[in-house]
Amino acid sequence: MKNFIGLLLLILCVQTGFAQEQPCVEPKRSKYSTGPHPKTSPIFPGCESFKEENNSLNSCFGRKLSQLIAEKLDKKVVGEISESSVYYKNKLSILIESNGILKFRFFNRLNTAFENKLVQKLKEISEEVVVRPAKYEGNYCATFTYSLPLTIELSEDEISSK
Repeated sequence: MKNFIGLLLLILCVQTGFAQEQPCVEPKRSKYSTGPHPKTSPIFPGCESFKEENNSLNSCFGRKLSQLIAEKLDKKVVGEISESSVYYKNKLSILIESNGILKFRFFNRLNTAFENKLVQKLKEISEEVVVRPAKYEGNYCATFTYSLPLTIELSEDEISSK
């Protein structure tokens, strides 16, 4: 009996020693239920070091996503706005589903050639990037929505192809 208990304790110790972050538990809530805010915000790849501080996570999420969008478009993240340049300005709604998949939607769709190119790049991002979803107490996954203001400097070619 002592050997059995010792073996059982050894197995439990080994299992907990290899334990990683718990996977999400899918919540069983009604479709239009409102509830408490998630305990942790979504974690964009590269923002894991901020997982204890939701404000820092949210800020990192916006920075990393902005950088990725800029890279996909071969642009730089706009620091200061110059009066001599022309910019694409819009607000992006980002839905992070409970499985970590990103879905993008514009607040004001303009249907320009540049915006169509941007939509294509956002599709690529949603296929390539999986975000660790927001979680409630008890590891229940949560959908989460961000809004991200976009300001992108346009080149002469992009201005003329409106």
